[in-house]
Amino acid sequence: MDMLEFGRRVQLARELLNMTQKEFAEAINTRQTLISRLEKGFGGTCQNIFNILNLLNSKGYIGKNIFNEPFKLDMLTKKNAGTLSFKRALKSVSEIKDSLHENYEKLVLVHNLFEEQVSS
Repeated sequence: MDMLEFGRRVQLARELLNMTQKEFAEAINTRQTLISRLEKGFGGTCQNIFNILNLLNSKGYIGKNIFNEPFKLDMLTKKNAGTLSFKRALKSVSEIKDSLHENYEKLVLVHNLFEEQVSS
């Protein structure tokens, strides 16, 4: 996945959440201009990526699937909503932790792409 493809996926995820770039930026604690650049395949940080994944997960979507190959928007399908028991909540937190661990290498690759863009 290159930066343009990652940016396209971020834009699709933002649109799935029915958010403007400004609203999306506020939700992940950054600026609208960064979201615009990110969607075009430029800029961003690993922290932005973690914040995007956390935002998707908090809205009931499966954030880690933004890295899947091949990617389809329905891979972010909403999880079952409802009251979580402590046991189910722990399982959800464990899944998020595992997904972050699984995607660490992918995040490093994306980070390196960001660094390449900045240095070129």
